[in-house]
Amino acid sequence: RRPTWTKDELGLLAKGSNKILGGVSDRWGKIAEFINHFASPSHARTAEEVVSKTRELRKELEKKAAAQRAVVSAGAGGVAPATPAPAKKPAAAPGKKASAGGGGDLPEQQAGAAGAAGASHGGAAAASDWNPDQQRALEQALAKFPASVEGRWDRIEEQVAGKTRAECVARYKQIVAALKAKKAAATATEA
Repeated sequence: RRPTWTKDELGLLAKGSNKILGGVSDRWGKIAEFINHFASPSHARTAEEVVSKTRELRKELEKKAAAQRAVVSAGAGGVAPATPAPAKKPAAAPGKKASAGGGGDLPEQQAGAAGAAGASHGGAAAASDWNPDQQRALEQALAKFPASVEGRWDRIEEQVAGKTRAECVARYKQIVAALKAKKAAATATEA
């Protein structure tokens, strides 16, 4: 059994996918070489592993996007819907819980992609206090500044006009809570 993909390898997968475009001869082999050259430690990834991981990541992103659309279409508990983020390439590796705490894994990207989804949990930023421009700015800032960035929330605050650091954090927590609730509801209906 092959070792699990590291954050470093997932980042290199995204970078390699963006650098080595479709149509290039032996694209997946070249992306595997790129990952193996720069990853530390290197797990000697094969072209087949790269293709498999890319498919896995795309499926996860498609599920998240579908969940976001469902939350937005359901009204998201009074949260003002924002323009959904465009589908991302495998750069957004699963494990990118960067927004929630890690360093570049899906929670940050979940927040950005699911920024339109949020439940009113009170706190410093009530859902009705956020206009679509502020919501969009928050989503973009979350994508721009991963959890690994020093002073992340201060930088995010600078990007969101009229909102404090505490309001941005509270809004992010609302979004994450709404996503978890939506996921739990979907899981409960499937069971």
